[in-house]
Amino acid sequence: MAHVALPLLVLLPLLAAAAALAAPPAWTRRAALAGAGLTFLLAAWACVAAPHALDLRAWFERGPLARGFDRAGVDDPLLREALRDLVGAPLPPDEEAALLARLAHVDAARATLGWVEGISPPDLPRVEVARAAVRHAEAEAAGLQAVLSRLRADLALEARLAYGRSGERVRLPWTRPWLPPLGVAWALGADGLNLPLALATALVVLLALAAAPDPRPAARPGPLRAAGPGEGTRGAVVAVLALEALVLAMLLALDVALLLVAWALLLVPTYVLVAARGHAPARAALRVVGLGAAGALVALVGAGALVTRAGTPGGWSVLLLHEAARAGEVPLALQEWFLLALLVATACRLPLGRAPGEALAAVPGWAQGVAVWAVLVGAAYPLLRLGLALAPEAALGRLAAPAALLGLVALVAGGVAVLRAAAPTALLTGAVSGHVGLVLVGVAAARTTAASGAVLTLLVGGLAAAALAPLLRGLVDRAGRPDLEGVRGLGRPAPRLAALAALGLALLGGLTAATALVVGGALASGVLPRAAGVGALLGAALLAAAHLRLVHALVSPPAAGEPPRVPDLGDAEALASLPLLVAAALVGVVTPTLALDLVAPAAEWLTGVAATPGLGG
Repeated sequence: MAHVALPLLVLLPLLAAAAALAAPPAWTRRAALAGAGLTFLLAAWACVAAPHALDLRAWFERGPLARGFDRAGVDDPLLREALRDLVGAPLPPDEEAALLARLAHVDAARATLGWVEGISPPDLPRVEVARAAVRHAEAEAAGLQAVLSRLRADLALEARLAYGRSGERVRLPWTRPWLPPLGVAWALGADGLNLPLALATALVVLLALAAAPDPRPAARPGPLRAAGPGEGTRGAVVAVLALEALVLAMLLALDVALLLVAWALLLVPTYVLVAARGHAPARAALRVVGLGAAGALVALVGAGALVTRAGTPGGWSVLLLHEAARAGEVPLALQEWFLLALLVATACRLPLGRAPGEALAAVPGWAQGVAVWAVLVGAAYPLLRLGLALAPEAALGRLAAPAALLGLVALVAGGVAVLRAAAPTALLTGAVSGHVGLVLVGVAAARTTAASGAVLTLLVGGLAAAALAPLLRGLVDRAGRPDLEGVRGLGRPAPRLAALAALGLALLGGLTAATALVVGGALASGVLPRAAGVGALLGAALLAAAHLRLVHALVSPPAAGEPPRVPDLGDAEALASLPLLVAAALVGVVTPTLALDLVAPAAEWLTGVAATPGLGG
C-alpha cells in the first residue's frame, strides 16, 4: 500500500464527498464521517510508516523503473542496468542510438550478414536467415529506444536524485505525468514538513464532521441557505471534504505547479461555504477570494519564470529546482523575483480587515475550525515549502530583511486585531495573521531552529485556532450577544467551557515552544539584523497579551449583577475541541520533541544548515 498511500490520502475525501452527495440526507454525515475517518487512519499510518518506507532514490530504482522493465519484457540484468544509467544520465542522440544498437547486437548481426553474403556460391537460405536476424536486432534496438522514451515520459524526477545536503530522503513518493510537454507531474511525497500538517488536517476535519448536525431537507433552495441548525448541511459537508482534499494535495505536492494550483483552488470551497449563506457574506467572500486569486496568479507567474529560465530537466519538480538553486545554476535575480512573488502572494492571503472576519462568521459553526485551519495553512505553507528551497541565495540576501519586515507587520497587525476584536471570528482571523507573521520570521531567519519553529507554529497555532472556534461560538451563544463583551464572568456558570477556552487562547497566543524556537532562531540568525529578532519577541508578547485579555474577562466577575445561568460544556463542543487542544498542548508545551524529531531533519534540508545544540542551528 505504501506506493499509493499519498494519492489515496488525497482521493479519499473526494470519494467521501461524492458518497455524501449520492447518499440519502440521513446518511450524508455518516458517509462523510466514514471517509474522513479512513483519511485520518491513513494519515496516521503514513506518519508511522514513513521513516521505514522506501526513500525517493530506492523507489525509483526498485519501483517505476523495475515495473517499466517488466512491462517491456527486459529481463537481462546487464541490459536493465544500462537502461537505468541512460534514464538517469542521458547521452546525445547519436551516441545513445549507437549504444542501444550495440546492446541489441545490431553490429554483430550485420557483420554475420556480410560474411554470409560473401560466400560463393551464394547460400540463399543462410542469407535469408541472416537478414531476418538483422531485422530482429534492429527491431530490438527500436524497442529499447521506445522503452527508454516511455520510462523518461513516465518519470517526473530523475532516478539518481539526492535529497539535499542532510541526506534525508522523500518518503512514500508517487509521481505520474500530468502535462508532459510542460514538465508538470502529479508528484507527491512525504517528509517532516508536510506529514504532521497532513495528519492535523485529517484530525481537524474528522472532529468537525463528528460535531456537525444531521442534515434535513432545506426549507429554501440552495444547499447552504439554512434557516435552522441542521438544514442545508449537505452542501457544507461536501465543501469541507473538498477543502480537505485540496489542503492535502497542497501539502504533499512535490511539483511547484501542482502545489500552486491546489493552493489557488482552496478558494473555491471556501467561497462555497461562505457565499451560499446570503448576499452580504457573498460580497465579503468575493473580496477575500479575489485578493487571494490575484496573489496565486502572481505566484504562478513567478514560478513559471523561474522554471523556464532555470531549465532543469525535471521541469517543475521542487526537489530538482532546489538542487539546481543550491548548485548555483539559478541566477540570483531570478530567485529574487520568484521570492518577491511568493511574498506578495502570501501578503494577499493574510486575513486582515473586516472582510475575512465577516466571511468566517458566515461559515457554519461546526465548520469554522476547518475554515480557520485552511486559511492559516494556505497562507503560510507555500512560502515555507518553496521560499528557502527554490530561492536560497535571495532568502539569505537582499530579501531576507523585507521578508522579516512583512512577518513583523503581520505579527503586530494580528496582535492589534485581537486586541480590538469585537467578534470571535475577528479574534480568530487576527490570530491567524499573527501566526503567519511568525512563520514569515522563521523562514526569513534561514536557520534550522527557526524553520522548525515555523512548522510547529503552523501545527500548534492551527490546532488551537480550530479548537477555539466552536468554544468561542458556544460562549457567544450562551451570552446571548454577537460580540465578545458578553462573555465576561461566564467562567463561573460554565467552568469547563471557560477552562478549555482559556487553554485554547493561551496556546493561540503563542505561549508555546514554537514561538520560542522562532524568536530564538531569529535572534541568533546571523542573516537578519538583531532588531528583527527583538521585534519578533515584542510582537509575540503583544499577541500573547491580547489573548490573555479575553482569558481575564472570562474569569472576572460580570460588570453588573450575577452572571447568567447557562449550560456548561456540551458534548459536540467537547468532541470538536478537546482532542485538538490536547494535541496542541502535547506538541507545543508538554513534549515538543514529538514533532521536532520529524520536523528538524526536513528543516535542516530546507535551510541547508545542520542543526546545532544552540539556537543558531
